[in-house]
Amino acid sequence: MDAPGTLDTALRLGVCTLLSALIGLERELRGRPAGLRTHILVGNGACLLSMVSEVVGAEGDLGDPGRIAAAVVTGIGFLGAGAIIRHGNSVQGLTTAASIWVTAASGVAAGIGWFEGAALVTLFSLVALLSLRAVENMWSKEPVQITVVALAVPEERTVTDALFVRYGITPSRTRRITSQDGSEVTITANVEGLRRAAHLVRDLNKQGFVESVRAKPELD
Repeated sequence: MDAPGTLDTALRLGVCTLLSALIGLERELRGRPAGLRTHILVGNGACLLSMVSEVVGAEGDLGDPGRIAAAVVTGIGFLGAGAIIRHGNSVQGLTTAASIWVTAASGVAAGIGWFEGAALVTLFSLVALLSLRAVENMWSKEPVQITVVALAVPEERTVTDALFVRYGITPSRTRRITSQDGSEVTITANVEGLRRAAHLVRDLNKQGFVESVRAKPELD
C-alpha cells in the first residue's frame, strides 16, 4: 500500500490539529503547563504514526503494525506521567495527563481517517472538562490551603477575620506572619471544599489592601 497522498495527509493532520487544539486550549486557559502546543504536537505525532501503521499493515512482510500503536501508548504514558505533580497529600496533573492520552487516541483515529470517532471523543472529553467541573467542585470536600499577602493597614485584620469566619475558619486556625518592616502580613489558612475556597479567594481579591492570594492545590 502506498502512503496517503498529500491532500489526504493534510486533511487527516488538519482535522487532528483542530481537535487537539480544542482540548489543548482548555488546558491552556486553566494555566496548565501542558497546553495548546503540547496537545497539538501529541495529536499530530500520534496521527502520523497511525498513518505509518496503516501503510505497514498493508505490507505483510514489514512486521506487526500493532507495535506502532503500542509504542504511541507507551510514549504518551511517559509524557502523561511528567504532567503529574504531588503536593503533600494532594496530586495535581491527573486530568492533564488524561487529556494528553485522549488527544493521542483522537490523533490515532484521525490518522486512519475515522474522523467521526476522533470528533466524538473530543466532544465528550470537552463536556467532561468543562461542564462536569462545576458539579465536581460543588461536592468536593478537598482541603485547600489559602495564602494571603496583605498590607498591614488598620482594617486588615478585622476584614480578613470576618471573611474567614464567613467561610467556616476561626481566627485561631489562621497563621499570621508580619514582615520585618511591618508593612505586610502573610496569612495562611485551610478551607474545606474547592467551591468554598474559590468564593473565599474571590472575596479576598476584592479587598484593596490584599496584594495577592494563592491556593494550593490551584483552583480552576
